This record gives sequence, structure tokens and C-alpha cells, in this order.
Amino acid sequence: MVTHVDAFVSPGLVSRFLPGLHRQLDRIAQAGRLRSRVEGALPLVQGERLLALDCSLDGDWVAATDQALYCQVGAVRIGAVPTRWSRFDWDRIDRATWHDRDGTLALSRVGDDAMATRTVIHLPAGATLGRFARERVAWTIVVSATVQLDGGHGPVHVVVRRQPGSDDMRWQVTVPPGSAEVPGFRDAVVRALDELRGQWGL
Repeated sequence: MVTHVDAFVSPGLVSRFLPGLHRQLDRIAQAGRLRSRVEGALPLVQGERLLALDCSLDGDWVAATDQALYCQVGAVRIGAVPTRWSRFDWDRIDRATWHDRDGTLALSRVGDDAMATRTVIHLPAGATLGRFARERVAWTIVVSATVQLDGGHGPVHVVVRRQPGSDDMRWQVTVPPGSAEVPGFRDAVVRALDELRGQWGL
């Protein structure tokens, strides 16, 4: 035997519930429109693909593409679209560490002046952008090795990296402090790199 029970909902309960539901749906729609506007404001280059877009816990927008990481520059009022961005090519980021549990993305970069910079971005836990960042940085590294130079010069660390959006490779050499001024050191580095290109086929 099947028993049917008709549920009865008080009209008063419905009238109290609907306004809150409408406000929630409006907030979701507004968030979706803002997200679309932020995507449209990103200064992507031709052929660049957006992989992930998130708003950090500090209220700043961060975007990951197949070629670079974009970070909002400067504060904007709530609901406004950023107009200034910093771009960090994946092959210019030496290390990206993503902690999924607490949503922390740590980026280490060494500039042309050999100064190291560390940036920490706090994202919502489980944000896909953190995983994309870690994977894209790792993808750029083709070879990483410590090489002993001839002539009695100390070892150097050589990293060969893919350049996103290009078929070119970027060679990055890290040398001990003060070594570049030692007579014969630069020539030893050039000879080592020529030999490595032949060994690695690059």
C-alpha cells in the first residue's frame, strides 16, 4: 500500500523566504557579471588563453593563463574592475609552491639584477589557480643541472626553460657571488654552455 502525504507550506513562510532567495540570486548574478568584466579587462596578448581567475582573500584579482600570471595592481573599490596589472611570465618565476589546505600560493622570482623576490598570494582554499600556477612553472623547466667549469672555476647552476608562446628556450645561469669578475670565468661559462647545447640537443 502506498500512502501519499501532501506537504503544506504556510504562505507566510514563503513570503519570508523569497526575498532572501532573491537577494542571494542577485548577488550571484552580480558576481558573475563582475567576473566577466574582469576577464575582459585582462591585457592578454594574441593567442593567450585564460586558465583560471580568482579573487584573493585580500580582495585582489589574480589570473593564470597559459603564458603568465597576472596580478591586480593597486586597490579598487568593491565592484570595480582593475585597470592596472602586473604580468609575470611563467619562465620568469623560479618556483611556485601551492598549499591547497590553506590556499597559499608562494612565488619566488630572481630579476635581471639578481635580486630575489618572494610574493605570497592568499586564495580561497581549493582554488584551481594555485594548481595551474605550480604546473605551468614546472612545465617551463626542460633541464636543471649543476655544472663544473673547466680551468678550476667553481660550479654554476644551469636551467633551460621553455618560453610560453614561443619556440625559443631561455638559458638561466646562476653563478657564485663575485665569480663573474674573476679572469677567465665568463669564457669558461661560454665553453660549458656550448658543450651542454651539444649534449642536450638544445
